[in-house]
Amino acid sequence: MLREPSKELLETAIDLEAFVTEVEAALTEALDTGTNAGPEGPEILMEAARNLILAGAAKRARPRLTFLFGRAIDAPVDALVDVAVAGELIHAGSLLHDDVVDGAETRRGRPTANALWGATAAVLSGDLVLTLAFVQLRQRPRVITSEAVETIATMTRGVMAEVLARGRVELPLDQWRAILSGKTGSLFAWCARSAALLVDDDEAAERFGECAERLGIAFQLADDLLDLQRLGTGKDSFADILNREPTFPILVAAGRSEKVRREVARLWNAPRVTPEDAEALGRSVLATGAGAATVDALHEEIAAALEALGPYAERPGAREIVAWSRELEARARNTLRPRG
Repeated sequence: MLREPSKELLETAIDLEAFVTEVEAALTEALDTGTNAGPEGPEILMEAARNLILAGAAKRARPRLTFLFGRAIDAPVDALVDVAVAGELIHAGSLLHDDVVDGAETRRGRPTANALWGATAAVLSGDLVLTLAFVQLRQRPRVITSEAVETIATMTRGVMAEVLARGRVELPLDQWRAILSGKTGSLFAWCARSAALLVDDDEAAERFGECAERLGIAFQLADDLLDLQRLGTGKDSFADILNREPTFPILVAAGRSEKVRREVARLWNAPRVTPEDAEALGRSVLATGAGAATVDALHEEIAAALEALGPYAERPGAREIVAWSRELEARARNTLRPRG
C-alpha cells in the first residue's frame, strides 16, 4: 500500500510549481531583453527562440531539479531562478543548433525554427540564446559561469560524437554512454552543481553533480524508450530510427538478434528511411526485450544517482528528487505494459 505524501513533500510540490511559474516569467523577460538590447537587430532571432522556448509542452526537468537540489541546501530562490533560466537557455540554444544539424522539421509536434526561418536564423538564434544565459548569471558566483562555459563545450563535443556515431549499429555501449553523458548528463550536472555553488557547499556540488548526471542519462533512456512507441504523448515517434541514432534499446536489440541487426543496417544504409519502416523496426526492437533491458539500465542509473546523494538524501528537496526518480522509472516500465 502506497504511503500518503508527507505535509513537507506536499509543501515542496506547491513551492516547486510556484518556482516553475517564476522561471517561465523570467524566461519571457530574458527573451524580451534579448529583443530590445543593443543596436537594432532582426526580431526573427528572438521569434525563433520563443517558438522553441515558450511553445509549451516542455518538461522543464532541469529547472525542477535545480529547485529541488537548491532546497536541499537552502540556496536562495532568486539565485536558483537565475540558474534555472540559464540552464533552460543553454538547453534551448543546443536544441536550436541540433535541429539544424539534424535537418529536423518538427520538435514537440511543432515546426522547428530551422523549418520556419531557415538554418541561418536558427543557428544565430541559438548563438544569441546562449549569450543570454551568461547575462542571466552575471550577478552569481563567477565559478558558475565558468562551469557553464565548460558544460557547453562538453555538450558540443558530445553532439559531434553523436553525429559521428550515426548509422553505427555496432557502436559499443560504453561509447554510447559517453556520448549521452556529454550531450545530456553534463547540463543536468551543471544545474545541480550550480545550486550548491550558490552557497559554497563543495561536497554538495560533487554529490549533486554525480547524481544529476546519472539522472540525465536515466531521463534520456526513458526518452529513447518512448521514441520506439506511438503513445500519443505529443513526442515525435521513431525519430531516432529516422535519424539513424544508435540509442541504447536499438544497440541492445541489434546485439541480441542478428535479424534485427541486419534490418537496422539495411535501413540505415538506405537513401531514405520511411516512417512506416521506422515504426516496423521499432516493434522489432521491442520484441527482442530491449525495452525491458532499457528500463533495467535506467533503474541502475537511478540507483547510483540516489546513492551519490549520501547524507543529503533525507533533506527536503532531495527526498522529492528520490520520488521524481522513482516516478520516472515507473512511467518507463508502464510504457511496456500491453494496452487494450
